Amino acid sequence: MKNSMKLFASVAFAAVLGVAPAFAQMQTTLKADVPFDFSVRGKVLPAGEYTIAETTGSPAIVVRNSSTEEAVTVLTGWHVNMSGNGDSKLLFHKAGGHYYLAAVTTSGEAFDRVTIKSKAERESESASGQPIVASIKAVRQ
Repeated sequence: MKNSMKLFASVAFAAVLGVAPAFAQMQTTLKADVPFDFSVRGKVLPAGEYTIAETTGSPAIVVRNSSTEEAVTVLTGWHVNMSGNGDSKLLFHKAGGHYYLAAVTTSGEAFDRVTIKSKAERESESASGQPIVASIKAVRQ
């Protein structure tokens, strides 16, 4: 009986160790060329080429400038992707003359990643009215 329990515990432990690397590898990376400065989580990022990394099941995405390697980690919510299997893209809201990263859509995914609006973005939208939506095509890596 004792040997059976040890065997079961060993097999269960091995199964857990075998599954962990599979989850760690479920990361999607997008690349996009953003032609304007924009804000993410209160930080202004310059125009340029960016990679966006998202890990399955995690609410965080990492937005990284390809030339400076500067990165910002952003917590997101999920929104059902109503457009189906469209292109990957970054959505920005323009309010008060500033662009804010609003969402990330990844082709083939059922949910979009939606950023939480910063205080500055809410104030800009309040002062200027309905934001303008800009969409930048992203390429899945």
